[in-house]
Amino acid sequence: MPGKIQVVFRKGPRGYLCQVPTNAAKLLKDNPSLQDKSAPLKEDTVQKKKP
Repeated sequence: MPGKIQVVFRKGPRGYLCQVPTNAAKLLKDNPSLQDKSAPLKEDTVQKKKP
């Protein structure tokens, strides 16, 4: 469904949830130029932007 976020939990070899960051997460953490530095929006502004 468009606009919906789908969460996928990764499991380790023993069936427990993995709590280590993915390679994509490590890339974002280690490269500040890829991080979002925009100012946070107020809640009412976000609510107005919802379709």
